[in-house]
Amino acid sequence: MKSERAKGLITEKVPLAAKQLEPDFVYGQKKEEFTYYIQDSDSKMKIKEQLVDRFGIHPSIVGALVQKGMIRQDVNDRIIYLWNQSGTVVGGQIRGTFQDKKAFGRVGYEQKIMDLSLEGYGFNITLGKPNKITFFQTPEDLLSYWSLNVDQLKDTILFSLSDANPEYVANNINIKLASGAKIEKLKCVLGTIKVECNYSMMSLSWRILI
Repeated sequence: MKSERAKGLITEKVPLAAKQLEPDFVYGQKKEEFTYYIQDSDSKMKIKEQLVDRFGIHPSIVGALVQKGMIRQDVNDRIIYLWNQSGTVVGGQIRGTFQDKKAFGRVGYEQKIMDLSLEGYGFNITLGKPNKITFFQTPEDLLSYWSLNVDQLKDTILFSLSDANPEYVANNINIKLASGAKIEKLKCVLGTIKVECNYSMMSLSWRILI
């Protein structure tokens, strides 16, 4: 075999054709990967003031997410929620500019999705071996719900939608199923209204809880 390989025999699988991108061309359809650089603030007090003091988020939850780097505070005191997909950051969103130091101390509020984030995805947390998924409108809604049920929640996915389009809801369920989650029930929490759905490959059943 070594002798035949030395003569040019190919024994490995190779593609019939490979697409080579020319360096001098501009490809409008080429999808770049999400990359980010965040210069962290020296203090994490704004995260505490915003999430713990204002929204009543459980301090242990905030501490754990900050330690894992899933919630960050940049030098402009903005809270940044990073989106997790199977251990990879695929996007993020900025919610809250408390003080823009580059604009002479201007105080304001900002909400935006970071460039090149995965379309229609969002901030999400996986607890245990999930068989349930709950969707929320904002990361703060997700964290508030988790705080209220901190001792009861297990084996579930908490998911904050960046876009409530039904197509994205279905896509996000499929992404989690592909990663190994065995989802049997889904719930949508929209403000004070909860919609529960028993999920299976054959049927869906819904009930609204006020």
